Amino acid sequence: MKQIIVLVLACSITPLASAQAASCDLLADLMASAPSGFETHRGQPVGGSPNRSEANLDLQSHECTIEALGPAYSLACYSKTGTSLVASMGQRKEQEGIGACLPDWSKRRVQSADGVSGIEYGDSFTRETADAEIRVTAFVSRDDAVKSVYSKRHGFSVLWKPRPKPD
Repeated sequence: MKQIIVLVLACSITPLASAQAASCDLLADLMASAPSGFETHRGQPVGGSPNRSEANLDLQSHECTIEALGPAYSLACYSKTGTSLVASMGQRKEQEGIGACLPDWSKRRVQSADGVSGIEYGDSFTRETADAEIRVTAFVSRDDAVKSVYSKRHGFSVLWKPRPKPD
């Protein structure tokens, strides 16, 4: 069975735009840990579910979890909700930061992304290797916990999808 590992990490502007070298190191670490289901970042169980746990990441003002979704795993960190303008500006900074870390990856505009609930739009950077497809997306999403169309969040996601093994 194919395994899909999805990482969703919603960040404030600071981690990717202001501290570029550290952000590129963080992104590299997260992509390296994706094939194991983010095992090195797994913390205590959340809500009594064996499929959901805290994520051990040192990001300011973020609540992070890892969730097993059948064959997929996601790591999600959500920051405070803001306005559409704040989220849009944050997404642009995230996209610029990711682009600086992954300058030779192919880029395209997206309207949705795997494993990201409520995504509205983003910019996706993709690289295909012999073993996997890796996609990093800076996005804007709704905050489903806040009942307002003006409540938005920005962040980035990493999708690591292994290629099928030849028979």
